[in-house]
Amino acid sequence: MHRCLRCPNLEKELNDLKTERVTFKNKISQLEGMRVEDEKEKEKNRKDTKRKDEIIREKITKIADLESTNKIQLEEIEDLKKTMENIKTKKRDLVEEKKKLEKQIGELKAKNEELKLKLQVQIEKQAQKKELRLKLQVQTDLEELNQLKTQNDVLSSQMEELNEKLKSSESECKRLQEELKKCQMMREEATSLFYLFIYLFFLLSDIFLPTGNEFTGNCSGVIYFLKRDASAKLRASRSSDGPGEASDILNHEKSAISGTAESANSWWSIDLGLSHRLVIKHYSLRQGKRDGESALTDWELEGSHDGENWEKIKTIYNEEDPQFAAPPPFYTGTWSVEKGIAAFRFFRILQTGGNSSGKYGIYLSGIELFGVLLST
Repeated sequence: MHRCLRCPNLEKELNDLKTERVTFKNKISQLEGMRVEDEKEKEKNRKDTKRKDEIIREKITKIADLESTNKIQLEEIEDLKKTMENIKTKKRDLVEEKKKLEKQIGELKAKNEELKLKLQVQIEKQAQKKELRLKLQVQTDLEELNQLKTQNDVLSSQMEELNEKLKSSESECKRLQEELKKCQMMREEATSLFYLFIYLFFLLSDIFLPTGNEFTGNCSGVIYFLKRDASAKLRASRSSDGPGEASDILNHEKSAISGTAESANSWWSIDLGLSHRLVIKHYSLRQGKRDGESALTDWELEGSHDGENWEKIKTIYNEEDPQFAAPPPFYTGTWSVEKGIAAFRFFRILQTGGNSSGKYGIYLSGIELFGVLLST
């Protein structure tokens, strides 16, 4: 039986294919292992982010508790002040009443002396002629004197009671003064802790405020700052694709026409990256088309921690903010937002009504954010 001349070559090719198959399996296993490691790393990063967000919320809650405690202590101090004023008023009344009683006692003593003198004069004049009448008169005078002594004893007892009340009021006043001092010390301590936290908060943060140079080479905004940071993971996305790219709004110098499809509930969002959060105070938009059409008229600014659950950030139409200034070819404006201390990673512009052309769709060629930037 003759062996085929091609068999050795085919066997060699078969062995090579088997070897190559084993090699591919090994590479697939390695790639699968790398994929699993990447998933673990992503899960760890998500947990770290969640924990940091919880810490921020806890700090915010503590600040609110300190403010509430400070307010309660202020109210207690005001109540103590009112109580002290009432005690002082009562003390003054008691002193006045004491003076009146002392005056009455003096008048009674003077009257007593006067009666004694009268009695002595009557005894001297009628000693011989009217002994019986004198005795009766003396008896009457003695009874009146006893009554005066009784009244004097009653007034003395009242004086002692008033003195005891006065001493008790003074003791209560001292106690309230000590409590007031303690409350003031607690208030000063709480105030010191509050300002220490605020100082550390701003010490570890970057503050960005609008200067009127938005969308220029000398902008003071967060977007411009993060664009120059190579480590920042700044991203932009939108609800649908129209002209241009979603990331065009991050390029202040390009000023390209960029927009979503003309559909309702369109949005455009910004992701500051895993390591940044922003307490937003102002934001600026450069929008519309080159012919001045399709500018936003109804929209909302929203913030999010995870890019899925969004919270409305109320826009304040401040007369001091330049709004819809229109240097060609786009509309630009800066808006303030409602005060708050929530720090978000994601921000988006959500269209809630038609634009200036009566259509849907968002046309943005630039966005800038301002506030307190936190690094996590």
